[in-house]
Amino acid sequence: MTFHRYIAVTSALTVVLICIGSCTLITPKDIYSAIGSTVNLTCNLNVDRMYVTWLGPPNLTSYALGNSVHKTKNSSIRILGHDQERQHILQILKMHETDEGLYKCTAVEGNKSFQLFIQKPPRNMTVEESNNKGIVFGVVNQKMNLTCDVETGKPAEAMRWEYGHEVVANGGPGSLTHIFTPDSTHHLQTFRCVAFNNVTKTSLTEAVTLYLYSEPTVKIIPGGTVNTTEDGTLKLECNYTSNDNESTHVSWKYPLDGYINKTARKVMTFDGIKRSNAGPYTCVVSNSAGKAEDTVTVNVFYSPAVNITLLDQQPDKYLKCKAYGNPENYVFSAWEHRTEYGDHIRFLNDSGSGCIKLKHSSGETKRHYDEGVYICSVSNGVPYDGTFSRRANYTLKQKGLPYFSSINKKIQYGILRNESNLTLNVVSNPKIINITVYDNNSVLIKDVDYKIQSSKIKDKVYGKTVNIKGYKLFVPIKTSVSEEFMIYSIVVTNAYGQCNISVDFRSASIPMEPTQLIAIPGPHTIKLTWQKGFDGGLNQSFVVEYRILGSSDDWKDEKVDTFNYAVIDGLESETDFILRVYSQNDLGTSNRSKEILVKTVGVQGMENGIYDMQNNLAPDPAAQSNDPPVYSSIDRKHKLSICQAVSYSVTKKTKKTNPLTGRNRRRNKGEQQTETDFDMSTSQAEDNYQLNYVDVCFDPKPVGHHFEIHGMDKKSEYVDIDFSKSITILPDSEKMDSSDEDFSSVDDVIATKRDMML
Repeated sequence: MTFHRYIAVTSALTVVLICIGSCTLITPKDIYSAIGSTVNLTCNLNVDRMYVTWLGPPNLTSYALGNSVHKTKNSSIRILGHDQERQHILQILKMHETDEGLYKCTAVEGNKSFQLFIQKPPRNMTVEESNNKGIVFGVVNQKMNLTCDVETGKPAEAMRWEYGHEVVANGGPGSLTHIFTPDSTHHLQTFRCVAFNNVTKTSLTEAVTLYLYSEPTVKIIPGGTVNTTEDGTLKLECNYTSNDNESTHVSWKYPLDGYINKTARKVMTFDGIKRSNAGPYTCVVSNSAGKAEDTVTVNVFYSPAVNITLLDQQPDKYLKCKAYGNPENYVFSAWEHRTEYGDHIRFLNDSGSGCIKLKHSSGETKRHYDEGVYICSVSNGVPYDGTFSRRANYTLKQKGLPYFSSINKKIQYGILRNESNLTLNVVSNPKIINITVYDNNSVLIKDVDYKIQSSKIKDKVYGKTVNIKGYKLFVPIKTSVSEEFMIYSIVVTNAYGQCNISVDFRSASIPMEPTQLIAIPGPHTIKLTWQKGFDGGLNQSFVVEYRILGSSDDWKDEKVDTFNYAVIDGLESETDFILRVYSQNDLGTSNRSKEILVKTVGVQGMENGIYDMQNNLAPDPAAQSNDPPVYSSIDRKHKLSICQAVSYSVTKKTKKTNPLTGRNRRRNKGEQQTETDFDMSTSQAEDNYQLNYVDVCFDPKPVGHHFEIHGMDKKSEYVDIDFSKSITILPDSEKMDSSDEDFSSVDDVIATKRDMML
């Protein structure tokens, strides 16, 4: 803008610039100086000095006109310069704070302005976001500010933000903000704020370190699919990383009995885990930067639950075993067929699918052999209660005709003029509704007061004798005359039909005598066994009679509850006893059995024998003379009747010690090499470890009779005698060659005897 210029000068040297016409406004020149320094303000106006006026603070007060300085400024202001060179200088001596301000030099030709400042460096730099440790917190990938503040100096400072060797922001004065989005590479890196004063050459720097929070990472151990077994222990560990510990939170989400449960724990341990706990398990970790999660699938293995269904597709039936477990890879074992009482009947192979087929048979309606309990066994490799196999039972019941058990007595016995019961085993489903009885003339017997009792009965099912559920049928039969012992037919009827059985009802008799007595003596006991005879159709019991050989005392008896075994104790050692057995039933007593002679063992001999056997010592034959004889007597004394016309006599011979044994044996009294009568009362006193043998003479020779020689203890058969043949008489045994291989040594006989006693 141009103005006309006029200058008005007051008496106080106040210069007033009035522009009329063209005039130029000049921006003041900034000049900075320190307190106490000398400042020169140079005004280059092309005018004489006398026309130059200097104005200054405060409020452009007149300082000088030409070379004349206002009297108030004489001590601090000078006017310098070359007038000819038109150089006009205002010099301020020892600058003071009051000297700061706007200065002007003016003339008609123009003016110049000077802004004089007391120079100051910037100070008190701070970064707004940093803590007292110079750390600025941020979040990775989230925008953040770095604001640097400074108390501005004179002149104003220039400011910048530096990252590494790079300037990332410029600005100022007073404050500079750097806005950016950090990534993970900025974590723990340094940013610097710099403020610089070009006049004072002063630089301020403030460094801060970025601590950037990152989203956590998380991994569950073990990962993926975690297999465990029901009722076992499941342990899951949530491994995570987070650099924001104060704000980090861990939580789990998992199924619990059908609900989602939350728990804040790093390690999860489940004792006694159940199948309902299967499913996804998620660990969630969060901090100020965000959250992360990991999920595993828990698969709970459990042993299968098993049930069986029946599919009846006539003419066949199918049993299907269904398993419900985890894993679903099932192995089916063979099915077991049992009775309802648990007796095993058979095994049925499974095809591998858990199904078996019960084939229809034409006789099935009569004999329900497929009835019973079917057991399916299946495993999926998961144990249950200590076993890998789980079972299910199915009880198969079938309705049909009644039938009599295959185990029934077809011959039964009764007592004349007494009432007896025909006892029968019968199976019926549904229940029995009627029973009829016929005699062997097919005549109906009226008013039979039969009884039916539910009972465990025996039957033969698929070749096995087992216990099954059935009925005991009691049919009373009263015999007044012997002709009423006959064959009776019993007919059983249910809703499906009837079945019948014939029973031969016979008159009972006294029992037959026991046979085949075998005795094993001890020092004070005799163990006795026998073969029982026919019981006469009634229950029988047994009585053992015994007495000392040669005694005139009455027989002592021992009643026994068993059928073929007794132990007589309290006996004297080394004593000969005669034993016999008889049986008895309600009708009477059997004949006595054949008598046998047994000698109890000596106590010292038994002890020595035990000691020898324990110490692997060979027995001393002389010390064993009290043992029972190798051969029991064939009979008492000399002559007994074989039949009406034949008798036999017995003589005894002994064999000298076998020379092959290399042993010398003592001879006791009675050890003769000539034939002597066989006296039973003294025979056992002789050396029983010598080989005893006998001659048996028959007169006349029996015809048509079987005769054999056997041992007493075990009834070992030695020889059959054929009286129709004739042979050359063998030489006397004493003349036999000692090398005869058929000859048994005494040691062999002793060993045989010991085996028989054990």
